[in-house]
Amino acid sequence: MGIQSLWNDDLAIFFTLHEQISNERLAQLAITLGRLIKEELNLELAKNWGVKADLHTGYAQIAPGSICTETQLSTTLKQAMVVAHQQPVLEDQQRKEDLLEIINNRRLQSVFQPLITLSTGQIMGFEALTRGPAGSPLASPAALFPLAEQTGLLYKLEKSARELALTSLPRLSSNNKLFINTSPQVINDPEFVPGETKKLIDTTI
Repeated sequence: MGIQSLWNDDLAIFFTLHEQISNERLAQLAITLGRLIKEELNLELAKNWGVKADLHTGYAQIAPGSICTETQLSTTLKQAMVVAHQQPVLEDQQRKEDLLEIINNRRLQSVFQPLITLSTGQIMGFEALTRGPAGSPLASPAALFPLAEQTGLLYKLEKSARELALTSLPRLSSNNKLFINTSPQVINDPEFVPGETKKLIDTTI
């Protein structure tokens, strides 16, 4: 492995591979390495200067067995830099695809938070809360719902979350109520259909 400072704040890391690998595998390696470097870099920056830095990772490879000329090396570096500049767009698209996969494969989780009547201490109902897959970057609703709003998937996410909550709901007593959160802006979604939640309630409760 070799590390070379280029210009401005650009840095090149060179690896010797014994065989050519796919671009998909190379991208995974580059993203993983970039994430590790970014984490270590930001730990040092935060500790010493109280700031953080962003890091965009590009990648390219020279075919094994070929002679690495100065021109070829320069071309390969430029290819890597093009990929690095495109990374934010590619990352956004990947995050949207990850969220879609979670929604479409019903990998959301519902949890039910009891609501207590302060005067009696009795449970008067439950609030349905949604979580992403445990251990994933989208496990927390603080990450899950903002991403859905940014990528135009908020209605799709909330619809799936409501369906999951109603179908996995523990049986409530006649005195208990279920509270479901929703965002008012979803009524502007082209896929929004009024009355779907009531239909689901009528068929599941």
